[in-house]
Amino acid sequence: MFHKLGPNDRLVRPATEAQKAGLSFTNLAKAIAAALLFDYKEDEEAVKVQEMIREHGVAYVLQEVSGLAEDSEVAQEVLRQYDLLKK
Repeated sequence: MFHKLGPNDRLVRPATEAQKAGLSFTNLAKAIAAALLFDYKEDEEAVKVQEMIREHGVAYVLQEVSGLAEDSEVAQEVLRQYDLLKK
């Protein structure tokens, strides 16, 4: 999970690069949000992410794991998508 959500990995980097280029990153933000919602007790990294979310919130996880400042456009879109998917 962390290897998918790191600042230079397969979801976050393309989202930040798309944002810089003025391209849509909504679907990438949705994929990041879905990864943050992944809750499988037998996946050690998923358990760690869920614990971090419970203790500190999603914005904290985005900052710590993905290097996305809470006020960044990408983080804001991930948070929006997270809320939509969680419903």
